Amino acid sequence: MEKRQETKRFFGRAFDATKRIGKKAMDILAPKKMKMSEEEQGWLNRNLLRNASPSHYSPATIRRLVKKGADVNARSRMGRTALMHAAGKGDMKICKFLIKNGARLDLKDTEDKTAESIAMSHVELDIVEMLAKLSGNEKTLLFLKKIRQH
Repeated sequence: MEKRQETKRFFGRAFDATKRIGKKAMDILAPKKMKMSEEEQGWLNRNLLRNASPSHYSPATIRRLVKKGADVNARSRMGRTALMHAAGKGDMKICKFLIKNGARLDLKDTEDKTAESIAMSHVELDIVEMLAKLSGNEKTLLFLKKIRQH
């Protein structure tokens, strides 16, 4: 149990360091091909979700965490993924980056919302269009076409 607490403290300090000094700290603390324990993988996933959330949004950190091996489909307590948060923020670059790295478009949160429906509720129409094209949602594409004609 004591080793587990030490690991938690280490990764807590590591996260604080990455916020302060950025990329160099991340590279030192999590080398690219590091074999990770389940706990360490969990730390990466939680921090990916934290940095994707609206209150802590950090595109640069999201990219670094994914490159270090964070699961792009990890979910928060509300069932939200990093893609859902990025879509709600309207960040096309991060959405494309997450999709390129395996983010699933079909996942739903606890309120039965997908990344596409979250982007729609935030009126992020370019992201809605991209997600609708990728998922083959013709109904949404027709809706967007009508909106843009008016």
